[in-house]
Amino acid sequence: GINVDKPPFDNNKVRHAIRYGIDIDAIIAGAWSGTVSRAKTLLAPQLLGHWADAPVYPYDPAKAKALLEEAGATDLKCTLTCLNDARTQAEAQIVQANLAEAGVTVSINAMDPGAYWDLGTPDKSKDLELTIIPYSSKTDPGFQTQWFVSSQVTIWNWQRWKNPEFDKLHAEAGSITDPEERAKKYIRMQQLLDESASCIWITHGVHDFAHAKSLVPAILPNGNNWQYRFFKPA
Repeated sequence: GINVDKPPFDNNKVRHAIRYGIDIDAIIAGAWSGTVSRAKTLLAPQLLGHWADAPVYPYDPAKAKALLEEAGATDLKCTLTCLNDARTQAEAQIVQANLAEAGVTVSINAMDPGAYWDLGTPDKSKDLELTIIPYSSKTDPGFQTQWFVSSQVTIWNWQRWKNPEFDKLHAEAGSITDPEERAKKYIRMQQLLDESASCIWITHGVHDFAHAKSLVPAILPNGNNWQYRFFKPA
């Protein structure tokens, strides 16, 4: 996530430069041991409204450096805030090394979960620059898009990106049941996010579960919570 209110990240060219300056494939190989696939947009392929034709931005430090020069943001220094678990810190270190190739000096601020998530307290996030943000989501696309509406700025929209069209589409898509019409709105919302270059997608992740063959397990729709009281014999 990139804070669009924080100079020089209020310049779209700088945000595009950061996007070209990060090697997502290296993050997946180095921090995830190649166990997940690359995300190219907000909604995962299995979800209603997945944008199948979303662009994939290649790692191109030369292009990143050129965009920074065009924006007058050479010798850029910034802070990348993240959780302090091993995988996230590995992601951050790869980002740090990648952006150094584009002439960007990144300091890593790895925080304990309590302090990190406390940034959701109204406006504690206003001074963030770059942030690695994990989302745990459910199967309805509206659960994902809600974190990017304007009313979430100061709370969970740490990119601080505001777009009236996005807000309108989010409300409309949540009020209709026609899946084709909903899908069109969610695709357009993802296009607006892409144009903003406020987010750089890494992966949709994966959850693995193991259970005895004698059981039929019960799992919540978000895929990461066992519901033991609803287990049944196979």
